[in-house]
Amino acid sequence: MIFRQEKQKRKERIQIIMTTVAAGRSKTYDLVYIAVFAVVMAVCSWISIPAQVPFTLQTFGVFMAVGVLGGKRGTLAVLVYVLLGAVGVPVFAGFSGGIGALLGNAGGYIIGFIFSALVMWAIEHVFGRKPVVQIISMVVWQFLAGVCSRLSFRILSRSHWLMFYQERYVNMQDKSSAAAYASDEGTEEIVIPLRPHHGMCLAYFKGEGYSNGFTAHMAEMLKIFLEGKKIRLHVDTDEICSACPNNLGGHCEAGDKVAEYDNAVLEKCGLKAGQTLHFSEFTKKVQEKILAADKRKEICGNCQWNSICEEQKSRWA
Repeated sequence: MIFRQEKQKRKERIQIIMTTVAAGRSKTYDLVYIAVFAVVMAVCSWISIPAQVPFTLQTFGVFMAVGVLGGKRGTLAVLVYVLLGAVGVPVFAGFSGGIGALLGNAGGYIIGFIFSALVMWAIEHVFGRKPVVQIISMVVWQFLAGVCSRLSFRILSRSHWLMFYQERYVNMQDKSSAAAYASDEGTEEIVIPLRPHHGMCLAYFKGEGYSNGFTAHMAEMLKIFLEGKKIRLHVDTDEICSACPNNLGGHCEAGDKVAEYDNAVLEKCGLKAGQTLHFSEFTKKVQEKILAADKRKEICGNCQWNSICEEQKSRWA
Protein backbone atom coordinates (compact mmCIF):
# COMPACT_ATOMS: atom_id res chain seq x y z
CA MET A 1 0.00 0.00 0.00
CA ILE A 2 2.78 2.40 0.98
CA PHE A 3 4.69 1.43 -2.15
CA ARG A 4 1.65 2.29 -4.34
CA GLN A 5 1.24 5.68 -2.67
CA GLU A 6 4.92 6.50 -3.22
CA LYS A 7 4.65 5.42 -6.84
CA GLN A 8 1.58 7.61 -7.33
CA LYS A 9 3.30 10.62 -5.74
CA ARG A 10 6.33 10.07 -7.96
CA LYS A 11 4.10 10.06 -11.05
CA GLU A 12 2.42 13.28 -9.93
CA ARG A 13 5.78 14.99 -9.37
CA ILE A 14 6.96 13.89 -12.80
CA GLN A 15 3.76 15.23 -14.41
CA ILE A 16 4.17 18.57 -12.63
CA ILE A 17 7.78 18.83 -13.81
CA MET A 18 6.85 17.89 -17.38
CA THR A 19 3.97 20.39 -17.39
CA THR A 20 6.27 23.14 -16.09
CA VAL A 21 8.94 22.33 -18.69
CA ALA A 22 6.35 22.23 -21.48
CA ALA A 23 4.90 25.57 -20.38
CA GLY A 24 8.36 27.13 -20.25
CA ARG A 25 9.22 25.69 -23.65
CA SER A 26 5.97 27.06 -25.09
CA LYS A 27 6.72 30.55 -23.74
CA THR A 28 10.23 30.35 -25.17
CA TYR A 29 8.84 29.40 -28.57
CA ASP A 30 6.39 32.31 -28.36
CA LEU A 31 9.21 34.75 -27.60
CA VAL A 32 11.27 33.38 -30.49
CA TYR A 33 8.36 33.61 -32.95
CA ILE A 34 7.57 37.18 -31.84
CA ALA A 35 11.21 38.23 -32.18
CA VAL A 36 11.60 36.56 -35.58
CA PHE A 37 8.52 38.26 -37.04
CA ALA A 38 9.55 41.62 -35.59
CA VAL A 39 12.75 41.21 -37.63
CA VAL A 40 10.73 40.08 -40.68
CA MET A 41 8.63 43.27 -40.48
CA ALA A 42 11.80 45.36 -40.29
CA VAL A 43 13.30 43.64 -43.35
CA CYS A 44 10.03 44.06 -45.27
CA SER A 45 10.05 47.77 -44.42
CA TRP A 46 13.46 48.14 -46.05
CA ILE A 47 12.41 46.46 -49.32
CA SER A 48 11.06 48.82 -51.97
CA ILE A 49 9.17 47.43 -54.97
CA PRO A 50 9.79 49.47 -58.15
CA ALA A 51 6.59 50.49 -59.91
CA GLN A 52 4.98 53.59 -61.35
CA VAL A 53 4.25 54.43 -57.70
CA PRO A 54 6.91 52.45 -55.73
CA PHE A 55 5.96 50.93 -52.38
CA THR A 56 7.59 49.00 -49.56
CA LEU A 57 6.61 45.61 -48.09
CA GLN A 58 6.05 47.10 -44.63
CA THR A 59 2.29 46.50 -44.66
CA PHE A 60 2.79 42.98 -46.01
CA GLY A 61 5.21 42.20 -43.15
CA VAL A 62 2.70 43.30 -40.53
CA PHE A 63 -0.12 41.48 -42.31
CA MET A 64 1.94 38.27 -42.42
CA ALA A 65 2.92 38.48 -38.74
CA VAL A 66 -0.69 38.67 -37.55
CA GLY A 67 -1.90 36.12 -40.09
CA VAL A 68 0.76 33.49 -39.32
CA LEU A 69 1.23 33.96 -35.57
CA GLY A 70 -2.39 34.60 -34.74
CA GLY A 71 -3.96 37.58 -33.03
CA LYS A 72 -2.17 37.56 -29.68
CA ARG A 73 1.38 36.74 -30.75
CA GLY A 74 1.02 38.74 -33.97
CA THR A 75 -0.09 41.84 -32.08
CA LEU A 76 2.82 41.45 -29.65
CA ALA A 77 5.20 41.12 -32.62
CA VAL A 78 3.81 44.35 -34.11
CA LEU A 79 4.16 46.07 -30.73
CA VAL A 80 7.79 44.91 -30.40
CA TYR A 81 8.48 46.16 -33.93
CA VAL A 82 7.05 49.61 -33.16
CA LEU A 83 8.86 49.82 -29.79
CA LEU A 84 12.17 48.91 -31.45
CA GLY A 85 11.68 51.76 -33.87
CA ALA A 86 10.64 54.13 -31.08
CA VAL A 87 13.89 53.59 -29.15
CA GLY A 88 15.95 54.38 -32.22
CA VAL A 89 16.53 51.08 -34.03
CA PRO A 90 16.19 51.84 -37.80
CA VAL A 91 13.41 49.31 -38.48
CA PHE A 92 10.97 51.60 -40.29
CA ALA A 93 10.80 52.35 -44.02
CA GLY A 94 13.88 54.08 -45.35
CA PHE A 95 16.00 52.72 -42.47
CA SER A 96 14.44 55.29 -40.14
CA GLY A 97 13.82 55.02 -36.42
CA GLY A 98 13.47 57.01 -33.20
CA ILE A 99 10.60 58.77 -31.51
CA GLY A 100 10.73 61.40 -34.25
CA ALA A 101 9.59 58.79 -36.79
CA LEU A 102 6.47 58.08 -34.72
CA LEU A 103 5.67 61.73 -34.07
CA GLY A 104 6.58 62.81 -37.59
CA ASN A 105 4.72 62.62 -40.89
CA ALA A 106 4.51 58.80 -41.01
CA GLY A 107 3.72 58.33 -37.32
CA GLY A 108 -0.02 57.77 -37.75
CA TYR A 109 0.64 55.17 -40.45
CA ILE A 110 2.94 53.15 -38.15
CA ILE A 111 0.75 53.46 -35.04
CA GLY A 112 -2.24 52.38 -37.13
CA PHE A 113 -0.64 48.94 -37.47
CA ILE A 114 -1.14 48.34 -33.73
CA PHE A 115 -4.86 49.20 -33.83
CA SER A 116 -5.38 47.01 -36.89
CA ALA A 117 -3.61 44.06 -35.26
CA LEU A 118 -5.78 44.44 -32.14
CA VAL A 119 -8.94 44.34 -34.26
CA MET A 120 -7.78 41.18 -36.00
CA TRP A 121 -6.99 39.62 -32.61
CA ALA A 122 -10.53 40.48 -31.40
CA ILE A 123 -12.12 38.88 -34.48
CA GLU A 124 -10.05 35.75 -33.97
CA HIS A 125 -10.96 35.61 -30.26
CA VAL A 126 -14.71 35.79 -30.99
CA PHE A 127 -14.98 33.60 -34.09
CA GLY A 128 -11.90 31.35 -33.85
CA ARG A 129 -9.15 30.68 -36.41
CA LYS A 130 -11.19 28.99 -39.11
CA PRO A 131 -9.93 29.62 -42.66
CA VAL A 132 -13.04 31.58 -43.64
CA VAL A 133 -12.81 33.72 -40.51
CA GLN A 134 -9.13 34.40 -41.17
CA ILE A 135 -9.83 35.52 -44.74
CA ILE A 136 -12.61 37.84 -43.57
CA SER A 137 -10.47 39.23 -40.75
CA MET A 138 -7.62 39.88 -43.19
CA VAL A 139 -9.96 41.85 -45.46
CA VAL A 140 -11.24 43.82 -42.48
CA TRP A 141 -7.63 44.29 -41.29
CA GLN A 142 -6.61 45.71 -44.68
CA PHE A 143 -9.44 48.23 -44.55
CA LEU A 144 -8.85 49.24 -40.95
CA ALA A 145 -5.09 49.57 -41.48
CA GLY A 146 -5.72 52.53 -43.76
CA VAL A 147 -8.52 54.02 -41.64
CA CYS A 148 -6.64 53.71 -38.34
CA SER A 149 -3.38 54.98 -39.79
CA ARG A 150 -5.03 58.10 -41.19
CA LEU A 151 -7.08 58.67 -38.03
CA SER A 152 -4.07 58.41 -35.73
CA PHE A 153 -2.10 60.60 -38.13
CA ARG A 154 -4.77 63.30 -37.97
CA ILE A 155 -4.85 63.12 -34.16
CA LEU A 156 -1.07 63.38 -33.96
CA SER A 157 -0.91 66.23 -36.45
CA ARG A 158 -3.49 68.26 -34.49
CA SER A 159 -1.91 67.82 -31.06
CA HIS A 160 -0.40 71.15 -29.98
CA TRP A 161 2.55 69.72 -28.09
CA LEU A 162 3.30 67.31 -30.92
CA MET A 163 3.19 70.17 -33.40
CA PHE A 164 5.73 71.94 -31.18
CA TYR A 165 7.84 68.79 -31.12
CA GLN A 166 7.68 68.44 -34.90
CA GLU A 167 8.78 72.03 -35.44
CA ARG A 168 11.68 71.74 -32.98
CA TYR A 169 12.80 68.17 -33.59
CA VAL A 170 11.34 66.46 -36.66
CA ASN A 171 11.73 69.47 -38.92
CA MET A 172 15.20 70.05 -37.49
CA GLN A 173 16.02 66.52 -38.70
CA ASP A 174 14.69 67.43 -42.16
CA LYS A 175 16.94 70.48 -42.20
CA SER A 176 19.91 68.41 -41.06
CA SER A 177 19.41 66.09 -44.05
CA ALA A 178 19.48 69.14 -46.31
CA ALA A 179 22.60 70.35 -44.50
CA ALA A 180 24.23 67.01 -45.27
CA TYR A 181 23.85 67.74 -48.99
CA ALA A 182 25.07 71.30 -48.57
CA SER A 183 28.19 70.36 -46.58
CA ASP A 184 29.37 67.69 -48.98
CA GLU A 185 32.75 69.17 -49.91
CA GLY A 186 35.93 67.53 -51.04
CA THR A 187 34.23 64.17 -51.67
CA GLU A 188 32.71 62.41 -54.65
CA GLU A 189 29.94 64.54 -56.12
CA ILE A 190 26.62 63.68 -54.55
CA VAL A 191 23.47 63.02 -56.60
CA ILE A 192 20.16 64.14 -55.09
CA PRO A 193 16.91 62.35 -56.01
CA LEU A 194 14.27 64.74 -57.39
CA ARG A 195 10.73 64.18 -58.58
CA PRO A 196 10.46 65.62 -62.13
CA HIS A 197 7.36 67.71 -61.37
CA HIS A 198 9.25 69.44 -58.54
CA GLY A 199 11.19 71.19 -61.31
CA MET A 200 7.99 73.18 -61.92
CA CYS A 201 7.17 73.62 -58.22
CA LEU A 202 10.60 75.08 -57.49
CA ALA A 203 10.26 77.50 -60.41
CA TYR A 204 7.36 79.26 -58.68
CA PHE A 205 8.08 78.54 -55.01
CA LYS A 206 7.64 81.66 -52.86
CA GLY A 207 7.67 80.36 -49.29
CA GLU A 208 4.25 78.73 -49.05
CA GLY A 209 3.56 75.02 -48.59
CA TYR A 210 1.83 72.21 -46.71
CA SER A 211 3.43 73.08 -43.34
CA ASN A 212 6.04 75.38 -41.81
CA GLY A 213 8.54 72.54 -41.68
CA PHE A 214 7.91 71.58 -45.29
CA THR A 215 8.27 75.18 -46.47
CA ALA A 216 11.53 75.70 -44.58
CA HIS A 217 12.93 72.45 -45.91
CA MET A 218 11.94 73.22 -49.51
CA ALA A 219 13.56 76.66 -49.29
CA GLU A 220 16.76 75.06 -48.00
CA MET A 221 16.76 72.44 -50.76
CA LEU A 222 16.23 75.14 -53.41
CA LYS A 223 19.39 76.90 -52.23
CA ILE A 224 21.30 73.63 -52.41
CA PHE A 225 20.03 72.79 -55.92
CA LEU A 226 21.06 76.25 -57.14
CA GLU A 227 24.64 75.54 -56.03
CA GLY A 228 24.97 73.29 -59.07
CA LYS A 229 24.19 69.88 -57.60
CA LYS A 230 23.51 66.83 -59.72
CA ILE A 231 20.07 65.25 -59.57
CA ARG A 232 18.60 61.85 -60.39
CA LEU A 233 15.07 61.99 -61.79
CA HIS A 234 12.99 59.90 -59.43
CA VAL A 235 9.27 59.06 -59.89
CA ASP A 236 8.78 58.53 -56.17
CA THR A 237 9.05 60.45 -52.89
CA ASP A 238 12.29 62.44 -52.95
CA GLU A 239 14.28 64.65 -50.58
CA ILE A 240 11.73 67.46 -50.80
CA CYS A 241 8.95 65.00 -49.91
CA SER A 242 10.76 63.95 -46.72
CA ALA A 243 9.21 66.91 -44.83
CA CYS A 244 5.77 66.75 -46.46
CA PRO A 245 2.77 65.89 -44.22
CA ASN A 246 1.26 63.94 -47.14
CA ASN A 247 4.21 61.54 -47.00
CA LEU A 248 2.90 58.56 -45.04
CA GLY A 249 5.58 55.95 -44.51
CA GLY A 250 7.32 56.80 -47.77
CA HIS A 251 4.07 56.88 -49.75
CA CYS A 252 2.48 60.07 -51.06
CA GLU A 253 -1.25 60.35 -50.31
CA ALA A 254 -1.70 61.73 -53.84
CA GLY A 255 0.58 59.07 -55.34
CA ASP A 256 -1.23 58.43 -58.63
CA LYS A 257 -1.82 62.11 -59.39
CA VAL A 258 1.75 63.27 -58.75
CA ALA A 259 3.14 60.25 -60.63
CA GLU A 260 1.16 61.48 -63.66
CA TYR A 261 2.74 64.92 -63.20
CA ASP A 262 6.20 63.32 -63.08
CA ASN A 263 5.72 61.19 -66.18
CA ALA A 264 4.26 64.13 -68.13
CA VAL A 265 7.32 66.27 -67.30
CA LEU A 266 9.65 63.48 -68.38
CA GLU A 267 7.79 63.02 -71.66
CA LYS A 268 7.68 66.71 -72.60
CA CYS A 269 11.34 67.26 -71.66
CA GLY A 270 12.55 64.11 -73.45
CA LEU A 271 13.98 62.65 -70.26
CA LYS A 272 13.75 59.26 -68.50
CA ALA A 273 13.22 58.15 -64.91
CA GLY A 274 16.57 57.37 -63.29
CA GLN A 275 18.46 59.75 -65.56
CA THR A 276 21.22 61.81 -63.89
CA LEU A 277 22.03 65.37 -64.90
CA HIS A 278 22.91 68.75 -63.42
CA PHE A 279 20.04 70.66 -61.88
CA SER A 280 20.66 73.62 -64.21
CA GLU A 281 20.31 71.35 -67.27
CA PHE A 282 17.04 70.02 -65.96
CA THR A 283 15.55 73.43 -65.17
CA LYS A 284 16.56 74.69 -68.61
CA LYS A 285 14.57 71.88 -70.23
CA VAL A 286 11.60 72.48 -67.93
CA GLN A 287 11.60 76.18 -68.79
CA GLU A 288 11.94 75.69 -72.57
CA LYS A 289 9.71 72.64 -73.07
CA ILE A 290 6.99 73.33 -70.51
CA LEU A 291 6.87 76.75 -68.84
CA ALA A 292 7.83 78.97 -71.80
CA ALA A 293 5.70 76.80 -74.10
CA ASP A 294 2.69 77.35 -71.79
CA LYS A 295 2.30 73.61 -71.15
CA ARG A 296 2.31 73.70 -67.34
CA LYS A 297 -1.48 73.82 -66.87
CA GLU A 298 -1.85 70.78 -69.13
CA ILE A 299 0.28 68.87 -66.64
CA CYS A 300 -0.69 70.18 -63.21
CA GLY A 301 -3.59 72.61 -63.69
CA ASN A 302 -5.59 70.66 -61.06
CA CYS A 303 -2.94 71.19 -58.36
CA GLN A 304 -4.05 73.09 -55.23
CA TRP A 305 -1.11 75.48 -55.65
CA ASN A 306 -1.96 76.34 -59.28
CA SER A 307 -2.97 79.93 -58.45
CA ILE A 308 0.48 80.67 -57.04
CA CYS A 309 2.13 79.43 -60.24
CA GLU A 310 -0.15 81.62 -62.32
CA GLU A 311 0.74 84.71 -60.29
CA GLN A 312 4.50 84.14 -60.22
CA LYS A 313 7.17 84.51 -62.86
CA SER A 314 9.33 81.43 -63.35
CA ARG A 315 12.73 81.79 -61.69
CA TRP A 316 14.15 79.61 -64.50
CA ALA A 317 13.29 82.27 -67.13
